Amino acid sequence: MKRKKDKRLLSIKVFIIISFSVIIFRLFFLNIYMGTHYKIVLKNKSSDIVLGSSSPRGRIFDRNMNVIVDNIEVKSIIYKKSNLTPLEEIELAKNLSEKINLE
Repeated sequence: MKRKKDKRLLSIKVFIIISFSVIIFRLFFLNIYMGTHYKIVLKNKSSDIVLGSSSPRGRIFDRNMNVIVDNIEVKSIIYKKSNLTPLEEIELAKNLSEKINLE
């Protein structure tokens, strides 16, 4: 009877050790070996670049088909702050100011 319990307890211990070994190996593989790959994938998926003009909203009419609200297309620039130092931001602003003409 005691031998049966010992074998069962041994098999449970071996199963637990193998399970933890597989988990530790998988964590090592994903973090250390494939870490740079997943950082690149994250960077590619998280950058949003929108080109082109935005679509204006539609007109709003009353029941007699008179225009109540009409929209005028306005060009806009959206700046999303990245990891730039204040000096690099100033340099970027100077470069943009040379290329943008405002009335």
